[in-house]
Amino acid sequence: MNYRSITLFIIGLLYLIQISYALNELTSYSIGDKIVVECKDKDGVWKDAPKCHHSNEPITFLYGRETYFICDITINSEEELERIKRFSLQEDSWECRIPLSPDESMRIYLPIVIPIWGFSSQHLDINNNYNFVFHSQNGIIEGASIYPVKDKFQELEKGGVFVLKGPIKWFKGKGFDSLNSVNYAAHQVNNADLEHHTLAEIDFWLITLWCLMTLLFSLLFGTLFYKYFLKPRIIKKYLKTD
Repeated sequence: MNYRSITLFIIGLLYLIQISYALNELTSYSIGDKIVVECKDKDGVWKDAPKCHHSNEPITFLYGRETYFICDITINSEEELERIKRFSLQEDSWECRIPLSPDESMRIYLPIVIPIWGFSSQHLDINNNYNFVFHSQNGIIEGASIYPVKDKFQELEKGGVFVLKGPIKWFKGKGFDSLNSVNYAAHQVNNADLEHHTLAEIDFWLITLWCLMTLLFSLLFGTLFYKYFLKPRIIKKYLKTD
């Protein structure tokens, strides 16, 4: 028997079970939880999104809340203004992301690009009206998009304020049924059902793992017992001469 293969099989099995647990045990958002947006800075490093002047917080959404979003971002330098200009010319992109789940132990992010629609002549004019769309199922975000909708264009200059504004819409799952068509109580019931289902799956995998481990260790013990104890005795018995 190849003991190395058995060891690798056991390690692989444990790894697959660990991944299964992680996917099933992601903590879900509750209605009203904060979702903080992260964006790449000019050096490509992920950091909190720019702060909104009125709240002194990074760009943030509330899970399941359909409100009118407003964020006023102060342009403090020519470098920041030039970066927004590159966004508008599509020479660069404003890359951001949000966590699918609030789970701190296993961070999985969903990419979002904030497109800047504008033009530059003597100064920079940009559209500041957007739609903010999210898809979620059982408290886990499955999709998100931010896109501009034609409105008045805003002149932007150093020291000025860039305003991101528009309605937030939450959809249930992959379709276009409103997430808020299900009330908060029903949402909590779904979470309870999900938790019960998760525990049942955990019990199943634990029992399966226990059975497999018992089988493998029985085979290993039987092989070692035969090779190092029983086989030598049998050979000695039948090779014995008078």
